[in-house]
Amino acid sequence: MPGLVTPSPPPLEAVINFAVPKSELTPAQQAKISAQFDADDPVPSRKATVPIVDLREELEAGMGGLGPAEQLDARGYAVIKNTSEIAPSTGLATVAATEAYKAECCALFEDSLGASKVIAWNAVVRDAGEGQQDVKGTQQLKVEKEFASASAPKAVAGFAHVDQDEEYARTIIKRAAGEDAFEKYSRLQIINIWRPLRGPVTNHPLAVCDFSTLDVEQDILHMAGSYGTAYGVSSSADQRWGYVSNMMPHEAYLLRCFDSQQGRHGEALYAGHVACTVLNEEQLQLDHDVVHVPRRSVEVRLFVLHDSSVYQLLNKPYDAFADEGADEDVQVDDKLAKKQQADYIHIRIQQRNGRKTITTLSGVPTEYDPKKLLKAFKKEFACNGSVEEHEEHGKVIQLQGDQRQKIMEMLIEEGIGKETIKMHGF
Repeated sequence: MPGLVTPSPPPLEAVINFAVPKSELTPAQQAKISAQFDADDPVPSRKATVPIVDLREELEAGMGGLGPAEQLDARGYAVIKNTSEIAPSTGLATVAATEAYKAECCALFEDSLGASKVIAWNAVVRDAGEGQQDVKGTQQLKVEKEFASASAPKAVAGFAHVDQDEEYARTIIKRAAGEDAFEKYSRLQIINIWRPLRGPVTNHPLAVCDFSTLDVEQDILHMAGSYGTAYGVSSSADQRWGYVSNMMPHEAYLLRCFDSQQGRHGEALYAGHVACTVLNEEQLQLDHDVVHVPRRSVEVRLFVLHDSSVYQLLNKPYDAFADEGADEDVQVDDKLAKKQQADYIHIRIQQRNGRKTITTLSGVPTEYDPKKLLKAFKKEFACNGSVEEHEEHGKVIQLQGDQRQKIMEMLIEEGIGKETIKMHGF
C-alpha cells in the first residue's frame, strides 16, 4: 500500500480593507480627500483578499540576523522579541503606568536604534471587542493632548494606512523637539512600537506591508484626517503583506511612519499596516475562551532623533578597513607606510545602522587557512561570519559582534606573537 502523503497547507490569505485605487478617483475627488477630512464622506475603501506571509518562523529564527534598525531600513517594519515589565501587568489603566511604559519604550529605542534622543508622543490602547470607533477623531485628539484611559480603548484600525504623511510628520516633530529640530539632528524618524496586551492574538492581528513591494505613485493615497494628514494604501498584486501568528505580549512590531532620510540611501520610507482577518490559518489548540478573547493591544508613537555627530559616526557607509580610533594614526598614503601596515595582523571593529557591530581580521600569515580560522571562530564565539576578498588586503575574515579580544587570545594561543597584532577601536 503506498505511503500516505500529507498535503502542504494552502497559502495563507487575509482580508484587508484598502483605499480604492487612485485610478478610480477623479482629480477633484483626490484633491478633496487630500485637503479636507469629512466624517460624513470618508475615504472610499474596499476589502480585498490578498496573500499574506506568517512571520512567525522568521521571528523564531532571529529575523535573519538583522537588528531592528536594519529591518526598518529594509522593509519599513521590524519584528522583535521584547518583554515589557509594565504594559501587560498593568494594562496601562493609569496615567502612571502609561507614562512608565512610554519611558520604557524610549529606553528600548535608545538602546536598539542608537538614538541620541527619543520622545514618546502618545500611547493608544485598542480592543477588537470593547474598542470604540473614532470616526470623527475626537478620541485621538484627546490622546494627543492628554492621557486617555485604557478603560475606554479605541477600535482596531481597520483601514490600510500610514499614520502621518511627510508634511504632518515634520510639523509634529518640530512641535515636540523644537523648530530647529531638522537643523539640530541629522536623522529624525517617527516609529511606533506595537504589542499585544494579552495573548495569544487569535483575531484581528496586525498586518504589515513590506515597503520595497509598494508602488508609491500608484498604491499610496494622500488623505486628510481629523487630526493631521496621512496616507491610505491601495491594494496591488505586487505587495507583500505579513503578520505574526498567535502573537504574544513579549513580541512587538516597530513601524516606521516617517524618516527624514526620505530613502536617499535606499531606506524604506514607511510601513503600511492594518488589522486584518487571516483565512485558513492553523489555529492553536487552545481553550475555547482563550481563542475568542478579543485582541487588545497598545501602540506608542515615538520621535527618534540622532545627533549629527553620533549619526555620522554610526551610519556612515561601512568600510571594513577604515581606521577610526585614537590609536590609528598610521597613514597609508605612501608605499613605506603601506608596507609597515602589511607587516601586522589587523583586528578592527565597525558599527553599521547604529547598532550592529562587525569585527574584521586581515593580514593573517599565509600559512593559516582563512576558512579554517573562520570555522574555528564561529564555533568558539557562536557567531556568524564570512571570508571576503579585498583588492588590497587579500582574504579578510568578517565576524558579527565585537570579537576583538577573543580573536587576539586565539591567535596568541596559536603561537602568533602579540607584538605583530594591532587591535583597533572605533
